[in-house]
Amino acid sequence: MCEKLVIGYFFLVFFSFLTNNQLSKIVHFRYCCSYCQRPLIDSTRLRNHLSNIHNIHVPSISRGKRRFDTLPITYVNKFSYGQNQDINKEYGCPACFSHFPEINSLHSHIQEVHMK
Repeated sequence: MCEKLVIGYFFLVFFSFLTNNQLSKIVHFRYCCSYCQRPLIDSTRLRNHLSNIHNIHVPSISRGKRRFDTLPITYVNKFSYGQNQDINKEYGCPACFSHFPEINSLHSHIQEVHMK
């Protein structure tokens, strides 16, 4: 258990170093309804919420597909890395790999790309 914490801390420090040197941005996703602002746990629950509550149907990401880290962006799936200011909290699209710093941008994206 202690080894995992040390390794996790090492990676957080390393990613913070990359972020501070403009090489990488650390991103943690929020899943929140852009219509009623309700926070949800993951993209599946957000898609279900959009469908059941707002009658908005968006496609799902293909099974087995996921976001991979790139040099400019490192994704973290747990916000338990501490309240590090270097972690960017962005709104993840429930239908594709896009993500946005503002919920209004997510709302526009869903309407323009996934509701046509």
